[in-house]
Amino acid sequence: MPGAAAMGLANILCLTRDGAPAGDQPGAKPVRVRVQTTLGDIVLELDPAKAPNTTANFLKYVDGGHYDGGTFHRTVKMDNQPESPVKIEVIQAGVAESKAKAGFPPIALERTTVT
Repeated sequence: MPGAAAMGLANILCLTRDGAPAGDQPGAKPVRVRVQTTLGDIVLELDPAKAPNTTANFLKYVDGGHYDGGTFHRTVKMDNQPESPVKIEVIQAGVAESKAKAGFPPIALERTTVT
């Protein structure tokens, strides 16, 4: 998405994690990932104890550099959806174009009712 930063959207520079293993056992400690963007950093905290498959899958993409050079598609905050009866907070981003065809096999959905 050329010019995304000029339109108020950030381009992803790179993602790095704190080095902790993801773990897939109950009680595994949260893993932090720093998203460096053209508009500042965002720190994500992943919970491998509650969503082990989703966490491990996301970290495969982080460790493989798939998001480095990616872009944000949508950011929804409480203050930018005044007319919506159901409020959400979400950031949606995509992998770098150069990595778009180099993904991993899909994983089963980890529903919040299970995790």
